[in-house]
Amino acid sequence: MAVLTFLCACSEVEDARICAYRGGRQAAVSLTFDDGLLDHYTMVAPHLDSLGLKATFWVIGKSIEEGEYNYARRLTWEMCREMSDRGHEISNHSWSHPHLTELSEEELREEVTRNDDAIERATGKRPITFCYPFNAQNELVARVCHEGRVGTRDYQEPQGQANTHSTPETLRAWLDKVIAEGEWGVTMTHGIHSGWDQWDDEQVLWDFFKDLASRQDEVWIDTFAAVAAYRQEREHCTLRVRRYRKCIGIKPTCDLDPALFREPLTAEVTVDGRSRLLEFDPFGKEQFFEL
Repeated sequence: MAVLTFLCACSEVEDARICAYRGGRQAAVSLTFDDGLLDHYTMVAPHLDSLGLKATFWVIGKSIEEGEYNYARRLTWEMCREMSDRGHEISNHSWSHPHLTELSEEELREEVTRNDDAIERATGKRPITFCYPFNAQNELVARVCHEGRVGTRDYQEPQGQANTHSTPETLRAWLDKVIAEGEWGVTMTHGIHSGWDQWDDEQVLWDFFKDLASRQDEVWIDTFAAVAAYRQEREHCTLRVRRYRKCIGIKPTCDLDPALFREPLTAEVTVDGRSRLLEFDPFGKEQFFEL
């Protein structure tokens, strides 16, 4: 992991740093939904869209092909395409949701690649993240599932009522903690009225979305892929910051693959006692910002 360093060309640039999260926010939250349930299209996505929020939906290709699994109706590939076109992330939860740790390497790669291919055919976008079925992994599974990706879901905050017993108070307390501690909070929700950990009162979840949306000055809300990529880029980027007569020049160096990592970064630069937030391309040439 690269150490962040900043080279300032003159004393008039007092400080420069890459912000922990986009826009200089204190924390980040990625809302993620497992198993590709029909509820995600008919209920979850419309509520998110109405608030301008984007989320990640981890889908199981085999259950989409069959239309139903464990008595729960699933998304169609056309629904996945529509959600993707609206800015949500449709990503890989394996082809058939097995215990990946029990598979051979050949079987493991088939589970991963087959679902990547199906999602890409449906949405035109190849997944760059992965969600482990049953949250199970070992060294082989982690290595294979990380290949060609910006991140995998290694931790999560479960939300639901049948099993997790979420309340307005527990959801608010979790969000407060994420913001106070400067964390990246990743939620895990399954079905609303079907699937695992259903909701008795879905209004609790919709109100949580509204609360989250109202705090966007404090917390960056985006897909799992966007936040994972930003965090990786931040750790692998160095900056050279120069003060010119009427502008600031930022020249970044990042050793990651620009074909995979495509998120802009935010820098906080202090010049003449005044701090400014500047968004820049970590793979670009020197970029100039007016004072």
